[in-house]
Amino acid sequence: AIILILESLADGREHNVEPEIIDRDVSLLLEYYEGQLPGWLSPVQIYVIPVSEKEFEGAKKLVEQLIALGLRAVIDSSGGSLSKRVRFAHLQRPFAKLVVGKSELEGGEFKLGLRDRELRVNRFEIAEVMRSLVARPN
Repeated sequence: AIILILESLADGREHNVEPEIIDRDVSLLLEYYEGQLPGWLSPVQIYVIPVSEKEFEGAKKLVEQLIALGLRAVIDSSGGSLSKRVRFAHLQRPFAKLVVGKSELEGGEFKLGLRDRELRVNRFEIAEVMRSLVARPN
């Protein structure tokens, strides 16, 4: 069997963990949360979708800023229609989606689509709002 060695942040000791245990635990979490993991556990916390190729560079800069601030952000670089890319993003089950168009880049006002609601945030609030939403519970 493959043995993974994880270091405990609390006491610094090393612990051996069997991969099967991790698989089982992740399976239980996915079942419990119905495939929609909480923000702090979600592999993709924010999925950014540029409306067109023209907005790609601006969206890419935004994603780079979010990553630099510690968020797990990705940008959709696939082709196809906007509706196709939004549908694909929905299937990936990110914690939040952000569609970036010309008006958003120029005006700085964004709609942050969460799983259960939508928030209006300005460009400078996105990271702070996301960090508070995906904060790990104590």
